[in-house]
Amino acid sequence: MPAGQRRVFLLSVTPNGDRMAGILENSLPPLGYSVQARHSGSGSSVRDAIEEAFVSYDAIVLFMAIGGAVRYISRYTVDKLSDPAVVCVDDSGRFAVPVLSGHSASANELAEDIAGILNATPVITTATDSLGRESIEGIAERLLCSIPDRESIIRANAEIVRGRRVAVRNPSGLRRKRVAAYSGKVAGDSIELVISKERPETGHWLLPYRISIGLGYTRGATVADVEDAIRAFLEEHDLGVEDIDVVTSAKEDSVAEEASKSLGIRFERIGMERVKEFDASRLSSTSHMAQEALGIPGMSEPCALLALGPTSRILFPKESFHSKVTVAAAFAHRPSGHGKVYFIGVGPSGPEYLTEAARVAIARSDVVAGYSTPLSVVKPLLRNKYVITVRWKEQATSISEVKRLFREGHKISFLFTGDSCFSEGELISRFLDEVDRYEVIPGISSVQVASAKSMFPLEVCSVISFHVTGPLNQRKESLRSVLEKGGCALVLPRPYDFMPREVSRYLVESGIPPDLPVRIMENLTRGDERITDCTIGSVPDRQYSDLCIMALGRSPLPLDYILSGSGQEQPADVKNK
Repeated sequence: MPAGQRRVFLLSVTPNGDRMAGILENSLPPLGYSVQARHSGSGSSVRDAIEEAFVSYDAIVLFMAIGGAVRYISRYTVDKLSDPAVVCVDDSGRFAVPVLSGHSASANELAEDIAGILNATPVITTATDSLGRESIEGIAERLLCSIPDRESIIRANAEIVRGRRVAVRNPSGLRRKRVAAYSGKVAGDSIELVISKERPETGHWLLPYRISIGLGYTRGATVADVEDAIRAFLEEHDLGVEDIDVVTSAKEDSVAEEASKSLGIRFERIGMERVKEFDASRLSSTSHMAQEALGIPGMSEPCALLALGPTSRILFPKESFHSKVTVAAAFAHRPSGHGKVYFIGVGPSGPEYLTEAARVAIARSDVVAGYSTPLSVVKPLLRNKYVITVRWKEQATSISEVKRLFREGHKISFLFTGDSCFSEGELISRFLDEVDRYEVIPGISSVQVASAKSMFPLEVCSVISFHVTGPLNQRKESLRSVLEKGGCALVLPRPYDFMPREVSRYLVESGIPPDLPVRIMENLTRGDERITDCTIGSVPDRQYSDLCIMALGRSPLPLDYILSGSGQEQPADVKNK
């Protein structure tokens, strides 16, 4: 089973599927799974449920035909190291088939567990498992390590399939109890896996997780009680004190600190206010007693997670020892090199406009930042990501947080609606005093969609954006000049203070005829897309979406071209003009 608590989502579409889901709901938890939700239904409700499950769960069990399952999940799959496990069970309960992430999210293991419960046959098709050999992903998970080089996975597994044995070299000195399971496997033709905090010169690199321990304990607990609980917890999970980066607690006495010192592990005290504000959804469970007594969702798990920062996850849920001490462990991926920021355009808001390059970059980031609209576009890709929601008035705070995480070595995707190369230069420039490793990934701009819907070819019309801070006088004058000369323009109004009503009022007051046509396009490509055709003198007095573009003036294309319809065959006399 992979590191971290496995949250499982069950989805059925038939009465028989409902029955089997009920069996698994009761039978999977004793095997170490947490079944946190069930869903039954059909049609759009299934699509919505699967989208939510891809974000929030580690494994999804679908009671349906494989063909249907593939169609439902295909739009959400991106990367083998970030996709959840997906297992499909047929309606008669004869087969449990891993469909996605057989190795990296242990769908194979889940399928075998489900088959054992339902008396079904697990259908395992991955080459290493079919041959009875362990994959490099499985080995890395058992050793509590990540694999920084994705290409290494393909190479190593190919060699394992060909029959080469695995030798584990461990210059880090960590995971010694777990590495012992691989002793005696060294041979002349072995492939070498190397556990190291630094990239090795040879071999396949396994980078050990950072691991923290969080503590809670009763008022009467002694230093010896806490120390014994930590030792028992480590022994249970085949870990040594050398594997723990930090022990932490929010208790104000010195018991936890003295126990940590006795064990030779660094101690960090967490402020109680941080625990009170902690997001309880990140915990394996909440403590009703702690909530009532202290106003906190728990003690040991929040402290363990807070010690490792926003990208941490629960490794081993809290356990109680002698009703005096609770111990939990969290983990976080150790940065494998320098930080990097991807500035990504996610398209005009419809998920079908998101490019594959954007999907891959987001999947390979551990932090995703952006305003709420672009974050909503990529929602199915945000599983196990630390998400920074940027707000207009708190933009500087978010930029500072991104810079800090970059310095710590994190890979960060910063999202923009539309195209990151258009109208976003000012914001991107605010990062570049510190961010020296970055990549700009362009997207499909809403301006392109607006051009198509208004028949304003980009090569002949002006595009003027008011998505800037500070005075707008120069851009206003440019717009007025274009329209005064009979030109046309696609305009991006500035949210809050220079929206369609204000733009139109300025133009009329500047001498532009009030009968000039304008098409106001809101939320392009979204389900709530809205288009309003009027003149600048008759713009409706209402609230407009921030995702708004105005097409001002008349299309330069011939009328018969426009009437022929976009993408349709044009009349011969038009084509010959």
